[in-house]
Amino acid sequence: MGCGSSSNGGGGASGSGGSGGAKPNKANNPNPQAGAASGVSENYKLFKEAFYPMCLLGDDASKQLRSDAWKLADPNGNGQCSLAELDGFIKQHLLNKGCDESVWKAFRPSYIRAFTDARDIGEDKKLGGSTATADDYVQARTFRVFLSYVVVYAEMYDAFALVDGGGEGVSKDDDRKISPEELKAGVDKLKGFSFACFQNLDAAKADEIFKDMDADGKGAVMLIEWCRWIEQNEQKLGTETGKLLAIGDDEKQ
Repeated sequence: MGCGSSSNGGGGASGSGGSGGAKPNKANNPNPQAGAASGVSENYKLFKEAFYPMCLLGDDASKQLRSDAWKLADPNGNGQCSLAELDGFIKQHLLNKGCDESVWKAFRPSYIRAFTDARDIGEDKKLGGSTATADDYVQARTFRVFLSYVVVYAEMYDAFALVDGGGEGVSKDDDRKISPEELKAGVDKLKGFSFACFQNLDAAKADEIFKDMDADGKGAVMLIEWCRWIEQNEQKLGTETGKLLAIGDDEKQ
């Protein structure tokens, strides 16, 4: 079951950049073509439709959507959110958009990747009155990047789930890891996703690609290895997705 409303976020912004306000800066925004890609699942299209409008840098309507969303994510107003709080926010936002709970569950393994990358941005410092530090949480100032990472990592997981077990979503054949045989069988399907690093893949290169992905050499590609391979190759290609994922590496924001 999908989402009951085709409107995006809490206002009138469209999935490609919002209505009114400043013209969005394409740099450091998630790929707007991701949801339109032929290989992504219907659940991912609904997921991206719900979150992408809040990710746009330099867009007034998107900024207002983020402000409203942060109030939902940080109801106590302390300016920081834990993984549990953001997981609850993602679920509630999807439900508010008329989505079935299954859409939230479908991409839940990817949320920790978005959280981990976003919380590492910027200077780490102790938070007053506790042993916690700033990089234990996503801050208000890094919320846009977190939302952008949520969109990107959900697509990575969508692709992972398609190859794992040989079919879309999660089934009895999925074991949360990809074998050489699964990659070879599913590699052509990856061209339907927005990542530039997928576009020249084919079955003839599958063994070489698998070795490159399998960082620990244990004969299976785990989700974290899958995500790192995509991140590294998008950065090598100089794509907007690669630039977005590099923000946490060099602390530009």
